[in-house]
Amino acid sequence: MRYSYLCLSKQTKMRYIIFFISLFCVSTITAQTKLSADDFLNKVDNNNITLLDVRTAEEFKNGTILHAKNIDWNQPEVFKSEISKLDKKQPIYLFCFSGGRSESAAKLLTDQGYKVYELDGGMLKMRANSNLDDTDNTKGISRNEFDKLKSNNHLVLIDYTAKWCAPCRKMKPYLEKINENKSYGVEVVFIDADQNASLLKELQIKALPRLELYKKGELVWQHSALIEEQALLDILKSYK
Repeated sequence: MRYSYLCLSKQTKMRYIIFFISLFCVSTITAQTKLSADDFLNKVDNNNITLLDVRTAEEFKNGTILHAKNIDWNQPEVFKSEISKLDKKQPIYLFCFSGGRSESAAKLLTDQGYKVYELDGGMLKMRANSNLDDTDNTKGISRNEFDKLKSNNHLVLIDYTAKWCAPCRKMKPYLEKINENKSYGVEVVFIDADQNASLLKELQIKALPRLELYKKGELVWQHSALIEEQALLDILKSYK
């Protein structure tokens, strides 16, 4: 019994040693840090950092943060090739539109030994900052046009979407089908986030995908995430 107790004690000690070593390793390799918009902008005004915009070239042209370099996360081979040229002595500050792509890019860069700071929530939470180039603000629809759109029919479903948003692309086919099938009695309005940056800023839309259902001009339901077709149909039927 004494021998068994000693063996058990050694095993327990080993488990504690392994546990603390694991904690140390995790804290060492997890080097990316999410920053609020204010903290992020305060840090990027520095020549000794690398500022990366990981959106597409088209998004980049429509407005970015001053002095940002564009490396498209959606082109994996190009992305890996370009980041291999970056100086590991400099911290990397990166962002995308709403945070999804930058989070994935931050994990990859961290695994490769870079010190990474990520803009929490992406450019959607940063539109009001004066350092942004809002050249795309003249595109899209105005607030008055939006108010008319949501009041046109008995039921209007607003879909805030973007070409780069994977859940948005998954939802688009059945949203189009709902719009075309008059038996549902619903008009679906697609609002591209990149082409309507000013409107999203005014409406405080901070995440994609985003759905809003209006009945006679009044907001009756909203959802900020992927939703399956049948679940959405059940919602729409409940408001007919």
